[in-house]
Amino acid sequence: MHGGQDDTYITYWAAHSFSETGLPLNYNGELVEQSSSLGLVVLLGGLRVITRLDVPLLGWMVSLGLFVGSVLLVNRLARRFIEPGAARWFAAAAGSVPCYAYWSTSGMETPLVVVASLLALSELSRVAVEPGRGWRAHARSFTIFFVLASARPETPLLGVGLVAVAAVWTASAGRLRRSASSLVSCLAGIAALVGLRLALFGQWVPNPASIKQHGFDPIGGLFYLLHAAAVSNPILLVVGLLGAGVVLSRLVRRLTRAVGDEEGVPEELEGARRKVLLVLLSALAGAYLAFMVASGGDWMRGGRFFALVAPSLVLLSAALAGMATSPRVPRMLGVTLLLTHLVTSVHFLRTERPEGRTFTTAFAAVEKVRPRVDAAFWSFELTNKVHARDAVLGSELAPLVRRASEALGRPVTLMSGQAGLVAFHTFRENPGRARLIDMWGITDRKLLDCLGSRAFKYSIIGASISVNNALSGLAERGEACGLGGLPDIYFNETLKPQHMTALALHGYMVVYHQTGSVMNASSERWLPSQNTAEGHIAVRADLARALGLAPAKPWKWDLDPE
Repeated sequence: MHGGQDDTYITYWAAHSFSETGLPLNYNGELVEQSSSLGLVVLLGGLRVITRLDVPLLGWMVSLGLFVGSVLLVNRLARRFIEPGAARWFAAAAGSVPCYAYWSTSGMETPLVVVASLLALSELSRVAVEPGRGWRAHARSFTIFFVLASARPETPLLGVGLVAVAAVWTASAGRLRRSASSLVSCLAGIAALVGLRLALFGQWVPNPASIKQHGFDPIGGLFYLLHAAAVSNPILLVVGLLGAGVVLSRLVRRLTRAVGDEEGVPEELEGARRKVLLVLLSALAGAYLAFMVASGGDWMRGGRFFALVAPSLVLLSAALAGMATSPRVPRMLGVTLLLTHLVTSVHFLRTERPEGRTFTTAFAAVEKVRPRVDAAFWSFELTNKVHARDAVLGSELAPLVRRASEALGRPVTLMSGQAGLVAFHTFRENPGRARLIDMWGITDRKLLDCLGSRAFKYSIIGASISVNNALSGLAERGEACGLGGLPDIYFNETLKPQHMTALALHGYMVVYHQTGSVMNASSERWLPSQNTAEGHIAVRADLARALGLAPAKPWKWDLDPE
């Protein structure tokens, strides 16, 4: 019911602060772009201002709404290649790609990227053939590409590449002069986003992207792509690439005749739009496949990056089917893709071990967890095993931060490698009572800047540092760096012996510790999905004694449905 990792909540906090202050601030109230999707931040924050609904609820609803919108867009675009009856099957196939359907329940930016990409392709196919006149047409082009550029860190470059492809097409057809102003409007939308980002945050990419730039691994990325395609549906990748190959081979030979000199002939214009759209679809699919390989893939399970390109591959498959001589081929291929997606969904669930629960046990799981968590958590959040685990930890941490802040008479300094749900809930419940030192550098770079990049290891996850090195570095340089020395409270997931040693060495008491695994129900043992239930909170020993706290006895997770 609710997939994905707790990185969703990093975006949710930026949206929450945007709705409260008009600026996408990080947990510490600073202009650091901690979310990878400024567009989603503004969308959710704006909706919260209008509706006053909670951001996590809005995030889930918007994610599902954009998913439905993307399926409708696939249906609309597929009709340019095949008849409407067959197009509906391809739309259903796009919505049933396992990785895309899964990530569209996460509240993350995946469906926003897909919708913005498809709208951009549709807009460019119009601009390249029959550009509109007047400010409304230019405003539409500007807005679509502004949204596309804001959707993810790589999408400004993606947008520039798509405009460049469209420009080459129009130049070859002798229509560049007519389309130039509209293409400039598209580029202006991208430039406006980059300029806004530079003005607000001082860098042209979000902070998480700048941290993860150190982790590129093409070999790992290739294996990631092959694995993601295998667990989602390898047929889709093969057929989609075959479609792109056939499209490009045909269009290269006929490039200079894409649009004739005739004006006002609907059939010719529609045919030209179709050809441009096919070229752009091929470019979009190729760009995202190359991005997956070059970036080293993604650390999250479930093919999140492959989900971004899946609808485009479905449309290329529809285009390939539309070239067949038999009118039955499109419908047959659409049905085949849909059925294979339904079959591979089982393989996806067994292989990727997703964090979400199925409908059959989701409500029972919520009933088990609800007594241990704060009332602020929505039931749908607790259907995710990782979120349920973190909701329990966050429900312990939030009141502790309030007590500690009152005892100290100042904001509490927290340190953690978890900046998602636990941090979101703690800071929402304790406005002005805490500040966060982020061990991964995703939401705040102060620890990284203080200790230097050599103290960190880099990967596709980002920067990382051991507990001992972080505490030792803060004890030595924290005051000079403006971080205030050792943090008051440390919380994180796994508590290993070396972590306990480091915490004890620096004068901390573990006051809360949960262990075990969050499992599926016994009736769902065919889905071998489990997630660690580990979580712990450590407090400076002097502060712990002042608050009347004692060392914790580990509590083993026992909140799974029967």
